[in-house]
Amino acid sequence: MEARRAPATRPEAPARTADRLDVNRETPRNRVTQAEVDADDRPGTTTEQAQRLAEPERGMRGLRRAGAICGRPRLSSRRSSTAHTPGSRLQ
Repeated sequence: MEARRAPATRPEAPARTADRLDVNRETPRNRVTQAEVDADDRPGTTTEQAQRLAEPERGMRGLRRAGAICGRPRLSSRRSSTAHTPGSRLQ
């Protein structure tokens, strides 16, 4: 983060780091940006806030998985292929 703060090295610091680590050039830039948000140096959603927002979805995913394990049938908007339709006659 210090290299990014120095005006002379700010733009190319993440790219140099990415080349040294052999990762995508966006990865260090995104990580530094998130660290700045977490340190209140930049506006945005902090990691803690993002985790709190994701908790209810994780809970729902767990409930859906538990329902599938218990064998509860899922609600479906599709009609059964054996459902009686008006005008059809059983013989």
